[in-house]
Amino acid sequence: MVVEARDLQAKDSSGTSDPFVRITVGNLPAQVTTAKQKATTAVFNQNFTFEKLYMNEIDFENFEAKLEVFDQNAFFQNELIGSHSIGLATLYRNPSHEIYNKWLPLINPKDVKKTQGYILVSAYIIGEGDQAPVHDANENNVEDEPDEFGGVPDDQLTYEELQRRREKLKQIAMVMAPKPYSKQAQLLVNIVKADDLPLLNGGTMDSFVSVRVNGITQITTVVKSTQKPQYRTRMLFPIFFPLNNDKIVIRIWDKRVCLADTFIGQIPEVPSEDDYFNIVYLQSKGGVLPFRWYSIYGIPKDERPSGYDQLMGYTKNPTGTAYMGRILLSLNLSPSEKPEKGIQPIGIYREPQIERYTIRLDTYEINQSKENGETVYIRVRAGGQYLDSEIGIWQSEGTYMWKQKQIVKSLDVETVKSVDQQTDLIVELYNFERKRCAYMRIPTSSYELGNDRPIWYKLKELRALKDGTEPTHSYALLNIMFRPCAIVNAFPKQIVRRNLKLEYKCRIYMYAGYDLCPDKFSDEISINWDIRIADQMYKYERQVASKNPIWNQKLTMVVQMEQNLEFVSNIVISFYDKNKKIGQANVAAMNCRTGDGSAEIIPSYQFYHIVSDGRSIGRILMGITLEKQKKNQQLKTELSISQDTIVQEYAKFRSAISIYAIRQLPKKLKLGRLTVRISIPLTEGQQQLHEEQQIKSYLVGGDEETVYSKGYSDPNFLDIIKLNCYIPKTPDPLFTPQIELEIKGEGQKYYTPVSLIQQLPGLDQNYLFQISSYFNMSCNKDFSQPFVLKGADGQPQPDQSVKQSVKQSVKSQHNSHKKSVPIEQRLSVKKKVDKINLDDVNSDEENQQPNKINDNKKQKQNKDDSDQESLIINQNEEDKKTSAEIIYEIMRDRGIENSFVQDQEDLEITESEIKDQQLLQKQKAKTLTGLLHKIPRDTPNAEATKQYIKKEILSLPYKPVDAELYLLEKTLDIQDDGIDYGRPIIKGRYEDDLQKLLPYKRLKIYELMKGCSGIGIITNAILKADVKFLKNAEASVKKSQIPLPDVKGIKQRDYPFDFFDPTIFNYLKIQQFHCKVRVYIYRCLSLAAQSQSLDTYHIIAGEQARNSANPFIEIEVGEPGADPGDYVKKVSEPERFIENSLSPTFCRSFELDALLPLDCFMQLKIFHRGGIRNPLIGEVKIDIEDRLMGEKKLKQRISFQAYKDYFETELERLKLAENADQVKQDIQAEIADLTQKIESFSSELIIPVEYQQLKHPDKLVSQGTVEMFMEVLPLDVARAIPPSKLVERQPQEYEVRIIVWETFNIPKTTKKVVDIFCKVTMDSSATTSGQEEIKETDTHMGSEDGNGEFNWRMKFSFRTPCQFPRMKISVYDFFAFGTSPSIGEATISLKRVLSVMRTQSSYEMAPTQIKLSSSSNPDQDRGSVLVQMSIISKSMADGKPVGDGQDEPNIDPFLKKPTAGRGLGDFFKGFGIPWGLICRQACAILLPMFISALLSFILFVKPGILVPKQP
Repeated sequence: MVVEARDLQAKDSSGTSDPFVRITVGNLPAQVTTAKQKATTAVFNQNFTFEKLYMNEIDFENFEAKLEVFDQNAFFQNELIGSHSIGLATLYRNPSHEIYNKWLPLINPKDVKKTQGYILVSAYIIGEGDQAPVHDANENNVEDEPDEFGGVPDDQLTYEELQRRREKLKQIAMVMAPKPYSKQAQLLVNIVKADDLPLLNGGTMDSFVSVRVNGITQITTVVKSTQKPQYRTRMLFPIFFPLNNDKIVIRIWDKRVCLADTFIGQIPEVPSEDDYFNIVYLQSKGGVLPFRWYSIYGIPKDERPSGYDQLMGYTKNPTGTAYMGRILLSLNLSPSEKPEKGIQPIGIYREPQIERYTIRLDTYEINQSKENGETVYIRVRAGGQYLDSEIGIWQSEGTYMWKQKQIVKSLDVETVKSVDQQTDLIVELYNFERKRCAYMRIPTSSYELGNDRPIWYKLKELRALKDGTEPTHSYALLNIMFRPCAIVNAFPKQIVRRNLKLEYKCRIYMYAGYDLCPDKFSDEISINWDIRIADQMYKYERQVASKNPIWNQKLTMVVQMEQNLEFVSNIVISFYDKNKKIGQANVAAMNCRTGDGSAEIIPSYQFYHIVSDGRSIGRILMGITLEKQKKNQQLKTELSISQDTIVQEYAKFRSAISIYAIRQLPKKLKLGRLTVRISIPLTEGQQQLHEEQQIKSYLVGGDEETVYSKGYSDPNFLDIIKLNCYIPKTPDPLFTPQIELEIKGEGQKYYTPVSLIQQLPGLDQNYLFQISSYFNMSCNKDFSQPFVLKGADGQPQPDQSVKQSVKQSVKSQHNSHKKSVPIEQRLSVKKKVDKINLDDVNSDEENQQPNKINDNKKQKQNKDDSDQESLIINQNEEDKKTSAEIIYEIMRDRGIENSFVQDQEDLEITESEIKDQQLLQKQKAKTLTGLLHKIPRDTPNAEATKQYIKKEILSLPYKPVDAELYLLEKTLDIQDDGIDYGRPIIKGRYEDDLQKLLPYKRLKIYELMKGCSGIGIITNAILKADVKFLKNAEASVKKSQIPLPDVKGIKQRDYPFDFFDPTIFNYLKIQQFHCKVRVYIYRCLSLAAQSQSLDTYHIIAGEQARNSANPFIEIEVGEPGADPGDYVKKVSEPERFIENSLSPTFCRSFELDALLPLDCFMQLKIFHRGGIRNPLIGEVKIDIEDRLMGEKKLKQRISFQAYKDYFETELERLKLAENADQVKQDIQAEIADLTQKIESFSSELIIPVEYQQLKHPDKLVSQGTVEMFMEVLPLDVARAIPPSKLVERQPQEYEVRIIVWETFNIPKTTKKVVDIFCKVTMDSSATTSGQEEIKETDTHMGSEDGNGEFNWRMKFSFRTPCQFPRMKISVYDFFAFGTSPSIGEATISLKRVLSVMRTQSSYEMAPTQIKLSSSSNPDQDRGSVLVQMSIISKSMADGKPVGDGQDEPNIDPFLKKPTAGRGLGDFFKGFGIPWGLICRQACAILLPMFISALLSFILFVKPGILVPKQP
């Protein structure tokens, strides 16, 4: 939103400008505001919408929103006044992703030393799932006039100062130039040279570098015909804090003639807020980035996807696939009072040190490769040099092998000494045609490059898919080393032999499967599986008909495998449905827990996804251990297998599932049936696979098919189902089964899994929550983290204490990786080889701290077994640890470094504790910020970890807050925003509180469909249900059993609303609630624009502006299109649209009827009133049931009514019963008590004002916000509570009478005297006509001292409320020929006066001398004008009228016509012909005409006149 501009530089000869604003966002077309004529302070107040802005991670950091203010010229090019750049990433990182009412300085790139004016802007950026920011109607941060006391609170002022401030608040305010906080700095970008640039266009490279900072772009000179250009350029950029665009964008180009320049690469490749090219980060590092090399990565021109490739679903890789050169540069940011813009040459510079490194390559195998021909080879690139392997021979489909003989190739290269400046190693796969097929990038800091053992690497495709993912091409078993020559040569290559068989005892703990076959129900599948280890296989023959089978199988297999597990193929578990393979799960042998048989190995249970064609079709919970047998033991030739169960004994529980209804199914359900299943563990003697129970959908009216539609989108079930559940007797939360709910209709299949982990009795709920979160995270296909089983108390199982578990884990990992230690560490413990200081090898003066961290890490890894045992925690310290710390430590020692475990926190309730908590949060933010910068780039899941830490930092509210506000959970008190809601209301986060009060859970529903993956295709539908374990007493109670009619037992009950109470559930089933739905719409905010509003000039110029809409409201309850009968279920008001507004104020209230549970939704739609059709702007769908069930008082009332009906039924049943008089009396007394409670129901409901996001079915982001509140009341309650009426403050009309008495000290322009006249302009937002109202005085001619007398009255109609109640007073020098120049102006704000007018009928301002100013001459005195003003109501003005000027009626006061400056002599004294101006304009017109005529004469009339004649 462009609000206004102030203090703009004058570009016209009249001393003013005709400003308009052009806004460009990313790569979208620019949009413009309307132009304001002859103004240096202008109000635009226009909103603009930019949609369909698609960005990847790099574009998100690079794109900007640029605001340019131009002076409009009718016949010449528009002249730039100034511009300001807002980085989209910078904007998104702000709180609420916005800037609100912020003054931005305008800078002209041609003159950066001077601010060209200021522009007031509000802007936000939202993506999918984000909410548009909301502000109260009375929230306004714009100050017309700065506070003379600097904003000091009232209680800190003296009595005299306080009185002066209060008096000033009753006076008019002068609209002055803003003075935003600003700090200036000078940025130097030094571009020295580049190396190894590629040849992209023929045989030459004509390169140049462009740098963009804060919207200003500068380029180096073009260096032609060289791949190693020397730029030696220093670019100077002015920086103004606070920053709205913090990115430094550096790009390298190949210059083309008559064609678009070819993009080579960008520095950095993937920008972020934590690199040196972020100005804020650069400033935090001292403002200096020394000279260093940056590598350029890109995509070779012949591999960039063509138009056909894009149609086939491929796109450009998000990151570079090849090395494209490197560039030497440095940055310097320093404070400066006068920053400059320009380009200078670079003198002396310091180049980073060089060191020789060795590349060692050993190739073994290519697996799961696509067809590449008969032979392949590997190429490893280090900068501009590369090393090729020997030829690999095709062995079988997708497999290539190298010879068994040891093949080691090496190459010495020169590279930068500092590791963080080194180029990534590019590993490439070439086919027999020497064509590149796949690639992989390895950072030189990677741990694997210091290991002399083979490792499986994943090679990627050269082209990415549309979603940006890079498919896997193949897997390569390679050993690649890249270390300094001194290290590599000091340690010989370790020979890793193949075909050395060793016997292992492999234990497979196959416990359960989850959500198998995402296209079928349990009764449609029959699952079995087999497992392949090395060349051996075991098949589990038993077929299970369940989507969530519990196999509970422990298999022990003695198998023969390679001694070196690197050469062992994956352990493959294949799954079959009715003996047809559906997918497989792969487990790398190297990732299994290993041991030597000295102690039992604890399995690390982990979720593995069953994958088919890249799709997950379910997941399994499994653990695998490998135990080495003794080497001297004779190898067995036959497969040895033993079978056992993991869990021996189970406890039987009774679970209850209360199912209410399904809402928002994508297709209408016909003949719906819901089946509930729970799997039973397969133990010996048990043949039953699962318990199940089916219920048919219950629909009010008894018929599922209505006359309006077949089936239902919101079927109701209303039933309680009880099933048996089997839990291990020693409860292991991860072994808890899940309930599956299947919804089936004609051609429709839906599925909802429900985990029972958090329902386990007797265990720590916080611990169960962590296990449940881990279980839910496993649904992600990329998630693969093990978890260690624990006992009932959250500790490890009895046979392994925490201490033993940690020790076993450390020792096991140490033994399994003992031979995989990098050679630098092995060298450091050899006695005959001198110890090499890694700080001297891998670092220089510019990178001391990171290497210190790496050195500490390597020293830690270098410890022996005794050192490892010292890591074990003693028992006393262990007792002090929280369950979260214990879980985290165990998971970390199992190899999970990025686990997240959090203990439950209690709410702090005292003010001192709140302040302590804020201090701790501030310290935590500081610690997290430091941690953020220390995460190595090659750490697994580094980016995800960084994003999590960033969110944690942003979520820490360590700003000072009021204690009471904190305890109320930031509930906002209503302020005077010009609207009377007619109710006691609160403003806050209502949706979150509502979810906590609902008696059921809102469970996600997945659609089962062929070709889908994961659980299924997630829908917007939800299942309203809940699950709990029943106690023994509850389990034995039948549905028909009633509470004992004992008076003592009855009196003790308060009848809470229990969703598992059969009495309440039966009441809901048979009761049809007639409710009144009252919807109160106050206003909409930031609607997506639907049309454009442009002036003629910009339309002719081809400009555009999506800045307008004509919104109106439509509300509907229940099924769309259904016959409402005698009820009001739909309201549409297309005739009551609000014209040309993106933030309309409706102040409308509606009352509709709803019959629950049929009419379960209220749909609010905002349409745009167009010409032929009315397109949808956005809609919001609100669940009426949630509003009724989530309101505590209404829910309690339903419980009272349910038990009252129940007791009345029981009383009727006991009418003829004998010996039941006492029971009848007790029941009658209870009915009377419930009746009294119902009748005394409090009608004082505090209604929350909501900010609902409008969605469009075809768009991903929010289309605006509606401010509203809603009441859902049963009919009898609605009768007791009358509807509220939204009452907006009524507009008031006034008349402003201003008298211009005199002017003083008006400076002369180009004449010897000044002819003075004044012009007063009322802003369009304040007038009754909606247009600017302009009035002028007569002219005081021939003033020699700058004084003029007018005695001139002006009248303006004035209407409140208005957004910009302003009057502009301008003084001009009258010119008979040409434009009269503006000398000075002053803008008066009446905002303060409006507060006085609320209690008074008039306002009087005594004659006041107002000082004039000019943006063209800000330091010069432009004189002053003496004015008097009065504001009276319209009725008073009509009763006592006055005339304009000195016209009749000339009263209050009487104005005498001045005689000075009005005579004929005065006219001729001031009359002057501006010959200089006339001559300049004549030259500007005639000179081009003369030159054109001369050229035409030479070229066409006398073409050879300039050629000398031959003698």
